[in-house]
Amino acid sequence: MKITEIAYSNLLTSGTLNSYLSDIDGQAQERLETLAEQMKQSQGITEQLIHTKVR
Repeated sequence: MKITEIAYSNLLTSGTLNSYLSDIDGQAQERLETLAEQMKQSQGITEQLIHTKVR
């Protein structure tokens, strides 16, 4: 049995799987927002530029 299978079984049987997955999802969302903001800043993308219509 692999470590991940053991961890999954432990989380499942202890009733903490859903809260664990929710926590991981929240961390991933925060990281995505941070990376997107860093990319916008590094490429000089501003809110004004985002709302500018391209013709």
